[in-house]
Amino acid sequence: MVQLSAEQASLFSEAFCFIDRDGDGIISGKEVGVAMRSAGENVSEEEVQEMVKSAEKGVDLEAFLQMAESRNANGNGKKKTEENLLKAFRFLDRNQTGNIYVGELRHLLTTVGEKLSGDEFDRWIDQESDCDSNGRINFEILVKKLMCSHK
Repeated sequence: MVQLSAEQASLFSEAFCFIDRDGDGIISGKEVGVAMRSAGENVSEEEVQEMVKSAEKGVDLEAFLQMAESRNANGNGKKKTEENLLKAFRFLDRNQTGNIYVGELRHLLTTVGEKLSGDEFDRWIDQESDCDSNGRINFEILVKKLMCSHK
């Protein structure tokens, strides 16, 4: 099994402790999903149910970290995140070309949701090397950049 890095283990432990409000070292099955998401995992309710099906009396930190390791080992988290990102970008792809205009992407990421500053966007996307001559970037490149910056 793939072990979590020290940084990952710390992140998951911190998420667990934040959710364990009464400090008894146990979180409920429902709280596992909340803790996973707060640690940055894009986990569905079905995945949470599968993870906690044998945990009748809740999940302790050790079991929670094992769940995170298992998820990390089989690539579920990364694969699902990549799939969801591709779906989101396809939604924005009006012409079904597999590309998005960088100007449109910049506008979205600097004005909607958790906003990037213009400088942050410019550091992330190098328009000279990442874009084609029409100012578009391919989804595959974009998702790879996102996944690399998320590690």
